Amino acid sequence: MSKDMNVVLLDGMLNKVRADIRRSPRRTVRNLIDLGAKLARGQNQKKFLGDAQDMLENRRSAYYKAVEDMVSHVDLDSLFTFGKNIGYNSCLVGSRKIREIRDEKGYCVPWALSLILDEERLAHSPQDYEKIIKQGVDQGIFTYILFDRGSDPKLVLPLVGAHKDCAFILFIRDQKLGEGFVSQMHACHNILLAVGDDGYVQENCSILRENKYLYGIYTRYDDSTKDHILDGGWLSDILPGHPQFAFVIPDEDSSPQSKAQVYDYVVATRKGQKYPVFLMDVDQDLLTISEMVLKDRCAVCFDQCGKMHIHGRACPETKCTIFDNSLTDILTQVMPSEE
Repeated sequence: MSKDMNVVLLDGMLNKVRADIRRSPRRTVRNLIDLGAKLARGQNQKKFLGDAQDMLENRRSAYYKAVEDMVSHVDLDSLFTFGKNIGYNSCLVGSRKIREIRDEKGYCVPWALSLILDEERLAHSPQDYEKIIKQGVDQGIFTYILFDRGSDPKLVLPLVGAHKDCAFILFIRDQKLGEGFVSQMHACHNILLAVGDDGYVQENCSILRENKYLYGIYTRYDDSTKDHILDGGWLSDILPGHPQFAFVIPDEDSSPQSKAQVYDYVVATRKGQKYPVFLMDVDQDLLTISEMVLKDRCAVCFDQCGKMHIHGRACPETKCTIFDNSLTDILTQVMPSEE
C-alpha cells in the first residue's frame, strides 16, 4: 500500500497519540473516539462510535482500567500497528475497495477472512496460504483470522511478517509457547494472539505479558457448557491471566438459542463495563462489523480442505476449493451482490 497523504496525516496523528497516551490514557482514548465519531460516514459507524462515547462518560468504567493496563503492558508499536491495520487499512481503505468491487463487478467480498489452517500444508506448502492472503489484499481484505489446530505456530509468523499492512488474529490451543515462537514474534507488530483456556493458559499468558504482546484468551462452548459463560464464571476464571481480549466461539453443534443467549450476554457485559477486558463473540461480532462497514451481514471461512463456509447469508453451494481456484473466481460464483 503506497503512502498517500491520508496515511502521512494519520501517521502524524498516531505519533502524537503515542506521545500523549502514557501521560493521560483516559483523555487520549476519549479524544480518539471523538475523532472517529467526527470522521465516521455510515449510520452504523456513527452509532457504534456514539455508543462508545456514551460508555466512556462513565468515569468508573472498567475499560479505563483495561486501557491503562494495555498501555503499560503492551508494546506500543504492536498496539498502534494492529489498531491502524484494523481501523484504517481494513475498515476504511479496504472496505472502500470492497464496495467498489461490489458496485462495479457485481460480487461481494468479506471485510475479514477466516482460515482454519492445515498442519501439513502449512509446514510443506506455506505458499498456498501466502497466495490466499495476497489475493485477499488485492480484493481489499486486510484482516485475517487464523485457527491453528496443532501445527507449530512459528510457521504462521512468516505470513504475518510478509503482510505488514494486514491485521492477524491467531487462535491456538493445547500448545505451550516456546522461546522460538516468542523471539520470532518480536518482529511481528500486526498480530494478536488468542490462547485457549487450557492447561497452558496461565503459563502462556505470563510469557506474553512479560514480552509485552497483544493477546487474548478464548473458549469454545456448546449447549452443555454455555452456562459457565452466562453466569460470569468464565470471565472471572481468566482475569488472572490479564488478557486484553476475551473471545467466545460456539461449537458447530451449538443451538441457535444458545448462540443467541451467549451473544446477548456478551453485549450486556460490554455495556455493563464491569470487567477490564474487551469481550467478543467471534461469530456474531464478525457479522456486526461486516454490517457496520459494508452494510452486508456476512462472514466467510475456509476450512482445512479449502472448502468455503458462509455465515449470515444464503449463498449457493460450490465444490470449488481455495487451494484449486482463485479467491476472485470463488467469490464471483458464490457471493453475487444482493443490490
